Amino acid sequence: MYNVLIADDEKNICEGIAEFLDWQELGFHIIGLAANGEEALNMLSWQRCELILTDIRMPGIDGLALIRRIQEKDPGIKIIIVSGYSDFAYAKQAIEMGVKAFLLKPIDREELLAAVKKIKRELDGELEEYRRSLENDRIVRNQLFRELLSPGVSPEAVSKRLADQGVKLQGGRFLTAVLQPDFGGDKDAGLLGYSIKNIACELLELNDLEGYAFDYDGRRIGLLFCGGSRLESAAPAYLAELLSCVETYLHLSVSAGMGRPAESFGKLRDSFEAALEDCGGKALLSQAREPEERPSEAFGLSWRSEGLLNALQFLEEETVWTETDRLLQEIAEKQIPEKVVRGVLYGVLFELMGLYQKYNIGYELRWYDEKLRVLEEGLFRHRETVKDFLSALCREALQLFRETSVHRPSNLVLQVQQYCEQNYSHALNLQIIARRFYMNPAYLGRLFKAETGCSFSDYLNRLRITAAKRQLAAGTGRVSELIETLGYRNEEYFYRQFRKQEGRSFAEYRRQLTERRKEA
Repeated sequence: MYNVLIADDEKNICEGIAEFLDWQELGFHIIGLAANGEEALNMLSWQRCELILTDIRMPGIDGLALIRRIQEKDPGIKIIIVSGYSDFAYAKQAIEMGVKAFLLKPIDREELLAAVKKIKRELDGELEEYRRSLENDRIVRNQLFRELLSPGVSPEAVSKRLADQGVKLQGGRFLTAVLQPDFGGDKDAGLLGYSIKNIACELLELNDLEGYAFDYDGRRIGLLFCGGSRLESAAPAYLAELLSCVETYLHLSVSAGMGRPAESFGKLRDSFEAALEDCGGKALLSQAREPEERPSEAFGLSWRSEGLLNALQFLEEETVWTETDRLLQEIAEKQIPEKVVRGVLYGVLFELMGLYQKYNIGYELRWYDEKLRVLEEGLFRHRETVKDFLSALCREALQLFRETSVHRPSNLVLQVQQYCEQNYSHALNLQIIARRFYMNPAYLGRLFKAETGCSFSDYLNRLRITAAKRQLAAGTGRVSELIETLGYRNEEYFYRQFRKQEGRSFAEYRRQLTERRKEA
């Protein structure tokens, strides 16, 4: 979606152009209507724009002066002039300034449509070229990082080539790590890997760490930290937070390993080999602790994304906008720094992408790239920029959820049951499940009972007792070990639930099972 700004001192003209075309269908989002050049420049100071439609004669900064100022700031912005004057001098100046179209009022809809479509094709071509350039740079950087960590090459020479790519390895002390996500057979493994690297880079910035993430071999992601003695304490805490975020946002388990500190480029290979060995299939996610305090919490931000994500899934639009307003208000009142605000927005994007992934909702890499580009380039110290980003993200999400059936209770309950079947051996309760599925616990409890005819706790106990009977039939050893594998932490509670489900005591059931085996 490209941004478009309309500038005209006649309000009815501005509003008319905004309504004249189906801008969203054409791939554009109107970011504002300006009454003059000064208003337009103010809007452009805090948000990106790809297309501007402007009148020429406006009070203060007129259309031609506006165009000159825009081209000084960003010559890539496309411009259409809409004027009531057919003076050749204006048209000549417009052509010399690179204006894409000069349309006379009253505007002919077909002429405007043709001009916008032509510009859209140009923008698509430029974006594709930009993406190819980024991809080529990414491939070159990944190759250089792999060379840096390979035997038989000069690490000093490779570091110089990396510097030419904008990667400056400074600090005199290095540390490496390896991530091995469990993609399974996911068809979007490439996109998920791309997401993990973006989360990794964002957390580096939030934690004031110098480092880089790169593709190692298609299955694993390498991390290279640069800095002083602080690395040895900061890097493990960073890695724990990264694993927690990947699990939360993308619902992926990750194996990870960390190498030894390296005092020079020549020692990097040894450090990375130690990281690969440390990774070795060992899933650190279960060991990774939740960070004691996230950057947003350190600044007193109490807003959490669960309410917003829950409202999006169940198409509760009023709650969606209430949650976004609550976040905006808290950011303003507590003067949350731009870096932290950007981190919160990254979190919302990644969590939303995780939901799309979980419910098999298709999205294009271009959509994801566009959101990341806005996050990277936007000036999020302005309330309106945050509001525009969140509003666009939520509108698109609501539309996608409307077009699918994921908000129907039966699908959600099925997801909950499948999760319980795979994880009943862990500590589970309604609150834990509700957090996992971004739900209100009370609402989920009512929904589960309405769909299945039993409470969630009764369902979970029935699932565990069935598993207990299955294990007993297979000849499980000690009873205490059996009970622990079922997720129970209290033997007496297990015995009570067994009697409730089976109508007889555990001891009686076990005795009868033994007798049947003897008879057989």
